[in-house]
Amino acid sequence: LGFMPEGLKPDALEYSRNTDEKTVRQKFKIGDEYTLITSSDAHRLSEMVFPRTYFYMNSPSFNEVRKTLGGFEGRKVIVQE
Repeated sequence: LGFMPEGLKPDALEYSRNTDEKTVRQKFKIGDEYTLITSSDAHRLSEMVFPRTYFYMNSPSFNEVRKTLGGFEGRKVIVQE
């Protein structure tokens, strides 16, 4: 997380693999209004293991990704740290 312009309403925010969701929510005072995701930002194959972000959605489409990030109609995002 870095600078976020006032009034910006993103579908989700990404945080570094060097921290965890609870710490990010506390440090930046982020409530449940934002879905948080993370990725490995890997530069080597051996770094591509964790963390993992799973998207539970109906099909691989942009519209489904937006619904999943918003938690609509039973879709959800799960981060495995």
